[in-house]
Amino acid sequence: MMEAWLCWLTPICGALLTPILARLGHKVRDYGAVVFSLLAALFASRLIPIAVEGKIIWERYGWMPIPGAPVYVGVLVDPLSVIMANVVSWISFLIMLYSLEYMHGEPGLTRYWFLM
Repeated sequence: MMEAWLCWLTPICGALLTPILARLGHKVRDYGAVVFSLLAALFASRLIPIAVEGKIIWERYGWMPIPGAPVYVGVLVDPLSVIMANVVSWISFLIMLYSLEYMHGEPGLTRYWFLM
């Protein structure tokens, strides 16, 4: 069930790597952001067979061991969450792809790609 985790961890990693990619060049930064968005959409697409089968998968792990009130981090994969993950990730990818040309030459693009 690694795809469910990678579906939301990939954009976070992409955002954190954006300032590093910017030092390698503006094209590397721009296309790198789009590639991370595409990867997230592809990971979301890999969840579709689970939704078609009607399975529900729930994984959680202890994150912060607070006595009396432990905090967990986890993922829930059910048909609705798979549909939403695909809609959001594919529309986000298309927005990122469109932004390549639309935002070309604008000041502050590293910050823009980081926040996207």
